[in-house]
Amino acid sequence: MLSILFMIMAILANLVGFAFMIVILVKIFKENTGLGILGIFFPAFIYVYGWIKVKDYKCMKLMIAWTGLTVVAILGMVLSSVFAVHEVAETTQDLYNRSLNQFQNNSYYDNRGGY
Repeated sequence: MLSILFMIMAILANLVGFAFMIVILVKIFKENTGLGILGIFFPAFIYVYGWIKVKDYKCMKLMIAWTGLTVVAILGMVLSSVFAVHEVAETTQDLYNRSLNQFQNNSYYDNRGGY
């Protein structure tokens, strides 16, 4: 269950981060169309260029928020993966125990080790 919550957190952070990326991309397009097109094909360029031009674009708060959301998204994905592995291990152990109990309680099974 925690894996799903962390995944939702990561998705929401990525969606808001995507909106911030669009804002910076529009600013880049207004300044230089060629760099804007480059940003479409290489989204990491938008992030780096946004930090380079942070004073010119007057977007310090936006870039800090975008960076924070990126960190939250990465942490959400990592924690989601960790909890998912843990949940799978618990489920596998539970299924194994149920199968073992069912096998031991089977009417064909003899307590002396035979059938």
